[in-house]
Amino acid sequence: MTYAVTQEMPVAELLKNLIPDGKTVTHLPGLYIDKVSLTADTAGGAGGVLSWQNPLKSNALAALVLHIRTATTTTTITADCGTDSTGGSPDNLIDAGVLGFADTVSSFEDQGTNGASFRELDENGGTNDYLMVKGSGSAAGLVGEAYILYFPLDR
Repeated sequence: MTYAVTQEMPVAELLKNLIPDGKTVTHLPGLYIDKVSLTADTAGGAGGVLSWQNPLKSNALAALVLHIRTATTTTTITADCGTDSTGGSPDNLIDAGVLGFADTVSSFEDQGTNGASFRELDENGGTNDYLMVKGSGSAAGLVGEAYILYFPLDR
């Protein structure tokens, strides 16, 4: 199946059309896309909404798209998303993205103050080999997926 990318097709729609339920799909040489369910974390802990480890044995550039199908029960909940080791609260991809509405939040469009479209991840087992999403409070009721786009950096 072929899809044309247009200005009218949001990133989330494009990804939903390309990726069946499952883990990793490769559509372009060297580009990987992982689809991971978001967690309705009620504690607001580091990596509570999402904690994903780079599976590659090389550093990678990664971007993040959150597709929120059912919003949190509190519309004021935001999320910090980014690269980190196993316990911080990163915001270097998405800084204060809103989780309170059924919508798409991405590192391409919702960077906030500290975010960026892509960030480098260490190789699997490295110091900063995780992408994490932390809610500013309880993410009760949240239903959705994260689409992690990444490609290896050969050095």
